[in-house]
Amino acid sequence: MARKLVPKNKLYVGDNLDVMHGMNSCTVDLIYLDPPPVRADLETLTWTKKRFHARRFDKQSGRCNGCKKPFEAYHLEIDHIYPKSLGGAWLLENLQLLCGNCNRIKGDRPMEYLRARLAERRERQKAVF
Repeated sequence: MARKLVPKNKLYVGDNLDVMHGMNSCTVDLIYLDPPPVRADLETLTWTKKRFHARRFDKQSGRCNGCKKPFEAYHLEIDHIYPKSLGGAWLLENLQLLCGNCNRIKGDRPMEYLRARLAERRERQKAVF
């Protein structure tokens, strides 16, 4: 019995690959477009670090978004509210300014972790005084 050759199906990178479930044993070629298509549904980041600092500094009233202490703008660091390592994006809504101490405590964890650690610290300080 001669084996029947099945033509390869072509999918573009970014296509919904769920269609592969119904393809049985066909092979699939991925076609890379040069340049790749640009997504129109995302806001493009056309900001500079200095301009972002100024806008976010005003929005946060010159305070760290973690401990709420007032700082000069140059002492605050850009941080992802939802970490990049967990899928957080470089969108303006996902960025905040934290002081160096809060940024080190938070690391690559969500804001809930930082809030819990700061609450623990406040409780310890109340117990001491």
